[in-house]
Amino acid sequence: MTEQQQQQTPPPAPTATDAQNQMNALTADKGWVDRFLTADPAALKEFRALTGAIVDGGSAADVVASIMEGKAPDFGNSEQRQMASYVDHVRELGISDGVTKQFLSGQKVSPAEYQAVANLKRELMGSAEFTKAYLGGDVKAKQRMTTINQVLLNGVKVEGA
Repeated sequence: MTEQQQQQTPPPAPTATDAQNQMNALTADKGWVDRFLTADPAALKEFRALTGAIVDGGSAADVVASIMEGKAPDFGNSEQRQMASYVDHVRELGISDGVTKQFLSGQKVSPAEYQAVANLKRELMGSAEFTKAYLGGDVKAKQRMTTINQVLLNGVKVEGA
């Protein structure tokens, strides 16, 4: 790559977490805040770029990792706020972060795994004992059904995709 090509290659966009960290540092800097409030073009451009990265959330993996670490961007969009709320909910149920991360990342399963989970759900929902426990708020039953539903919602891996 030539020197001119290297100079023309834009730097990678910051992740939502990095952008939020940069925004926090800038807003703590009185000099930058003063420049921003007086409509300094460079400060405005930096603000727009960082808030865009925060609101867009960066890559899906970055958003999931940030949310799982309890660091959802302050300016996050509604989907990110829902994800953060969901993480809190399933943690209260006692579902492992690993399972939740797989779900939020959209991890799909093989057709055989999907069918096995669908069959398990059908079997459990056909059981009067399980249904009574689940509808009665039994924690173990709720954990099990939530995990099953996560697998079924994400769906089946498409080979070659």
